[in-house]
Amino acid sequence: MKKGFSFIQLVVAIAVIGMALTSIFSMNLQNNRRLKVNRDYLTVLMCMEEVYSQLKNTRYALTMSDKSFEIKKGDKKIFLNSDFTDKLKGKMTVSFDKTDSNIMVMKIEADYTTTSGADNTAVMRGVIWSDYY
Repeated sequence: MKKGFSFIQLVVAIAVIGMALTSIFSMNLQNNRRLKVNRDYLTVLMCMEEVYSQLKNTRYALTMSDKSFEIKKGDKKIFLNSDFTDKLKGKMTVSFDKTDSNIMVMKIEADYTTTSGADNTAVMRGVIWSDYY
């Protein structure tokens, strides 16, 4: 009587382990690609949040009712960290829409380039209540 596994059993076991490892490695590669894209998006989102926080607390919002303007790299209207603006493709559009006497909606739209070179647009909307302006 022989002890141990046959050659066919070893080949089948190695094939099953290989298929399991292949699926694990492919999921890991997909997650790494998504991580790069999400990092770019979060950088732009932080920049947009900085713009929103600077504009929502000022009386400037009241004067910009139903108007819009562009923020470009190196613009003096708003302080932006250069780490944020490096991702921007050159412009960020801010528009204000007054819905009634108490509420104004600020829309920030930013065009940016991802690490892979793809062009994307991120949009953020925020509400400014009357106690701010």
